[in-house]
Amino acid sequence: MRQIELFRSDQKVGLVPPPHPVRVFLQRYWWDLLALGWGFGWGMYLLVRGIIESSRRGPPDPAERIALGLVLLTWVGFFFVWNTLGARSLRLVERIVDLQRFFVAVQKKETEMILQIIQVLMNSEELSKTTRDNLAALLPKDPDHEGK
Repeated sequence: MRQIELFRSDQKVGLVPPPHPVRVFLQRYWWDLLALGWGFGWGMYLLVRGIIESSRRGPPDPAERIALGLVLLTWVGFFFVWNTLGARSLRLVERIVDLQRFFVAVQKKETEMILQIIQVLMNSEELSKTTRDNLAALLPKDPDHEGK
């Protein structure tokens, strides 16, 4: 039943609107946004501070240019690693694990169905002894599957 119809039938329920898309986005990506904000803010602070200090002394020397380049390279590298390999790969691994669990569950159900089919076929009177022996060879020998 929809929430509005439930509210019409029972006023005590109340109406709860769905979450705003901005709120959903912030709830899902808050850690990424925090890391992005911290990295961007700290990197910009260091960059502006370095530019202001070097401009007071005159043109930057080669060591300051190298340091500034390394700061920018580190900044870009951090965001590349964080966004590309960090959070995204964790979500991908979670999806792969869920998919593997699904495949294992399906495989167990298929195995149980095949064992039931073999047992039904073995009880059939129309099969020859050779066919029955071949089907019996397909059944598992361990005690876990006996009686199923």
